[in-house]
Amino acid sequence: MTLSRNHADGGVEIRIALTVGLPLPLFEWTAAHEWAHVFLISSGAQTRGDLLIEGFCEYVAYTYVKRESRDPRKMWLVNELEHRPGVYGSGLRLIRSAVRKHGSRSVTRAVVEGRPDRVGL
Repeated sequence: MTLSRNHADGGVEIRIALTVGLPLPLFEWTAAHEWAHVFLISSGAQTRGDLLIEGFCEYVAYTYVKRESRDPRKMWLVNELEHRPGVYGSGLRLIRSAVRKHGSRSVTRAVVEGRPDRVGL
């Protein structure tokens, strides 16, 4: 879970909470997902809505875990979470489709700038 709090001086405090005892592949996935939230918060992302925000964060985690290892446990996790129901899975598939069409930089820029329509989201 990622929490942020704005301070009167204009600063932002960001805290990440991760569950202790997760299997390493799930820990890495979760840490990458939460890091993506930190990136969006610190970038001043303008996009709102769980589908796009959680989808973007899931896509970051998906990309990290998929690129960083050929470990069968991680590949199983990637496959499992690719087909996950609900906002996380739907968001991941939506963002992944946009990245395939427009590239990761364009999708990231669109999400940060609050202009997801630029990449068909």
